[in-house]
Amino acid sequence: MVNYLPKIFENGLIDIIDLKFIPYGNAKISADKVITCQHGPDECLLNTVEACALHVWPALDKHFNFIKCVETFVYNDQQSQWKSCYSKLGYEEEPINECIKSGLGHQ
Repeated sequence: MVNYLPKIFENGLIDIIDLKFIPYGNAKISADKVITCQHGPDECLLNTVEACALHVWPALDKHFNFIKCVETFVYNDQQSQWKSCYSKLGYEEEPINECIKSGLGHQ
């Protein structure tokens, strides 16, 4: 994602693409509604954060920039630093925190 998707914004291809993010693509949901992610609980947390970003910032350019920032840390094996994306982009942290607490990021 971090290597290829940004290019569609740079070259204008985004104008003819209907891009939608699916944060929980490889997750499994058990009968008792427990979500298990392919790469464990850290991935589940970041899936929730990214799902909340889609809700909090519905504009593609806004949530894409945040998700790209988070995924860049994941790609570089620095996922524990993802929260720095808020200050790096000038985004407020509280709306994402509220979304996570509300459970909306799991819907």
